[in-house]
Amino acid sequence: MDPTSVQTLLFNLLQGNLLKNARKVLTSRPAAVSPFLRKYIRMELSLKGFSEEGIESYLRKCHHEPGVADRLIRLLHATSPLRGLCHLPVFSWMVSKCHQELLLQEGGSPKTTTDMYLLILQHFLLRASPPDSAPHGLGPSILRGRLPSLLHLGQLALWGLGTCCYLFSAPQIQAAQVSPDDIALGFLVRAKSVAPGRAAPLEFLHITFQCFFAAFYLALGADTPPASLGYLFNCRRPGGSPLARLLPGLCVQGPGCKEDGMAALLQKAEPHNLQITAAFLAGLLSREHRSLLAECQASEKALLRLQACARWCLARSLRKHFQSISPGVPGEAKSMHAMPGFVWLIRSLYEMQEERLAREAVRRLKVGHLKLTFCGVGPAECAALAFVLQHLRRPVALQLDYNSVGDIGVEQLLPCLSVCKALYLRDNNISDRGICTLVERAVRCEPLQKLALFNNKLTDGCAHSMAKLLACKRNFLALRLGNNHITAAGAQMLAEGLRANTSLQFLGLWGNRVGDEGARALAEALSDHQSLKWLSLVGNNIGSVGAHALAHMLEKNTTLEELCLEENHLQDEGVCSLAEALKRNSSLRVLKLSNNCVTYLGAEALLQALARNDTILEVWLRGNTFSGEEIETLSHRDGRLLL
Repeated sequence: MDPTSVQTLLFNLLQGNLLKNARKVLTSRPAAVSPFLRKYIRMELSLKGFSEEGIESYLRKCHHEPGVADRLIRLLHATSPLRGLCHLPVFSWMVSKCHQELLLQEGGSPKTTTDMYLLILQHFLLRASPPDSAPHGLGPSILRGRLPSLLHLGQLALWGLGTCCYLFSAPQIQAAQVSPDDIALGFLVRAKSVAPGRAAPLEFLHITFQCFFAAFYLALGADTPPASLGYLFNCRRPGGSPLARLLPGLCVQGPGCKEDGMAALLQKAEPHNLQITAAFLAGLLSREHRSLLAECQASEKALLRLQACARWCLARSLRKHFQSISPGVPGEAKSMHAMPGFVWLIRSLYEMQEERLAREAVRRLKVGHLKLTFCGVGPAECAALAFVLQHLRRPVALQLDYNSVGDIGVEQLLPCLSVCKALYLRDNNISDRGICTLVERAVRCEPLQKLALFNNKLTDGCAHSMAKLLACKRNFLALRLGNNHITAAGAQMLAEGLRANTSLQFLGLWGNRVGDEGARALAEALSDHQSLKWLSLVGNNIGSVGAHALAHMLEKNTTLEELCLEENHLQDEGVCSLAEALKRNSSLRVLKLSNNCVTYLGAEALLQALARNDTILEVWLRGNTFSGEEIETLSHRDGRLLL
């Protein structure tokens, strides 16, 4: 049977050509589900990794020995980058597997993905060595001793990526010169699901292990032409001989190189796997691991050539990405939505851990708004983004909506908060703990003026921090906390911050539970506020008592232009209070009262107010209890009523 791509396999599964009775497809490669394939899917669910509680629960499940799990958890709490990596279950497994090395090591905890995979490599190699001869760490001696085995595994891994092969038969294993001793290291295991009566093929422990060994082979294999790395870092295309002319002389191989064969493999690999491999290679070629590889490399010159080429290719790919950004619209901030490969280029820069390269990479980035929505950004990607974006010369609005940032990811973003003028974190599974950490840093970051946190898990527990943010930051403009779990108690704390605030223009609290008491506290705080233009209290279980308090606020406030009160319980009594306030208000332009059980009586009160108010442009009354005839009559009486 010929190998095929994951996309082709998924297409045939979804079309019913394979496993005709299947109704659900489980995949560890969600990136393979392209926009074309999504139109065949009725529902898509994504697992977004472990929460902090999930990490702790997993480690306690793995270690029943007294104190081991507690020590590991303390180590993770003290090591933010390592905790960020453990958001992915495979890294939690690595921490559990390598707990002795982690708890005893003296050189600091792993920071990057490459660090973790070198740690697991050390773990497996030490356990495959005789007890008396094994050194305490992954030194050059143990790596040199096993180098032939590792290169055999790497050659098999690279060939598999290039042919989309992830299960290896006995002939394929023999062709790659992988011996039983190589298999005994533990990185290749028997596949669990095979047809009865057939010999089980071998596979790598995880697809990322296959990518790691492929990168290891590219770094230390004697036949790796540096110029072919252009394909790996996406700065070279088929037939791209101009790149070879542009590459520095240090990066160009002689006529005897095997570029064509290597390039052919890299071109055929699945893009997602190629990106993972590129990040691993950048990490292996980092300054931190240079001496380790140099001890195993027959030609140090060849290793230096690879390092220079990888740096050049990374920088060029990022420049090409930035150059592809469309020109900005006149009068608006220039915006860039990251393409799929951008996050992995940033990850590769982070794996290389070179500040100078990161600074140079973003030197030419001139955008006012950087969007990375729906990009699979988790804590590890947040650490990489912060590592690079902290070197921006101009503040940027960073939009990370619909990702998996979580509390751990928020902590990873802190280093770049000083260059963010706005931070959008909609739908990211963030709790009070993450936001309190964020605000503690935000109050000291002068450029930050806008924060959007709707659709998260925020409660009254973060309201004190939010109040501090409002009271302390004199240039803060917008706070959006919609669709969280804030009650009257939280609204009362926010009101305390608003009393000391003189800059806020937009406050969004829709979809919470502030109720009448919360609305009353906010209204009292905003009566004399001199800058607020927009207030949303949609869907907050506010009744006539809260509406009466907001009406008093409208009588005094001279800046509010839009008040959104849809989907509450104002009824006619509350609307009549607001109508009376409109007779004395000269700033409000839009009042939204849809879905509030308002009858013709309330609408009549609004019409009387509109007769004396020329400022109001729109009053929304959709979804209330009007008959068809009443809607027609009201519409003719004043076109500003939107029914």
